[in-house]
Amino acid sequence: IYGNKNQTTTTERQQNRHDFLTKLDQLNAALEQNPPGSFRLGTNTVTAMDCVMIPTLERWRYQLPLTEGLDILENRPFLRKWLDVMDSYPPYADRVRGDAYSWTAATSTFLRLFASNDDQPETTTTLQEKIERADAATNKLTESFGDAVVAAVAVDPVFAREAATKLITNHDAVVADCTTTSRRAEGEEPNVVKSQTQLPRASDTEAADFVLRHVASLLLLHNDDDDDTKSIILAAAQSGPLPITKQHAAAASEAARTVAARLCVPRDMSAPAAAIFRTVLTIVANRYSDTSKQQQ
Repeated sequence: IYGNKNQTTTTERQQNRHDFLTKLDQLNAALEQNPPGSFRLGTNTVTAMDCVMIPTLERWRYQLPLTEGLDILENRPFLRKWLDVMDSYPPYADRVRGDAYSWTAATSTFLRLFASNDDQPETTTTLQEKIERADAATNKLTESFGDAVVAAVAVDPVFAREAATKLITNHDAVVADCTTTSRRAEGEEPNVVKSQTQLPRASDTEAADFVLRHVASLLLLHNDDDDDTKSIILAAAQSGPLPITKQHAAAASEAARTVAARLCVPRDMSAPAAAIFRTVLTIVANRYSDTSKQQQ
């Protein structure tokens, strides 16, 4: 998926691609024989076959369009329907499923790793094109975080609490990760950014500390009526008081955006928890950005 360095000829690669697509067509045809809304073996409950298939097909679903220009769902409606069934199965969808952004960002990261170890000009050029394609897709998804409010409203508040718990228990590590300096004694070396180095980091650890505490407090807002809890969280994010002075607003905004972009599903938390976490981070980041511009 990521590298170009192999001993296969162009003809062999074309044949391999043809064979791969044929197997996908055969899978789609097999799924067509199943009752609507069923899992891989035609049952109404998940089986080991589904568990074996989903990790690889989930990865291909998001990464092959970027690395190979190949959409595994194109003209395969029954494969798409099977993925829809899996996406509606809570033990998978609410716990172990990756999301589009995480797979896309991971593609960009791994392509860079392969590019750094490839000294062949022709493959380096091809990898660079893939990196640019993955980066463009990643940036497009990042820009959509703020548009996820409607989707986040539908998320059970238990996932907001999951996100808050993850943030609180890993607070210092998250602060260090979203900034170029971490909480170190005076005179020690600054934090070294090792992953997703293309992402900007905030330079103000105090602002990062405050904004993440603020976001955690928003995610913990609660009402006995869970439906009302969703509205309370979003309303507070959109119009509640901001705990940082205007002079630190720009740094707070950058820190919040970096955390949203660094969040990886399911490594850090479940997809539903990440959805509301990124939404709140982006709402708060946008508000701090507006505050910073007003100061200027």
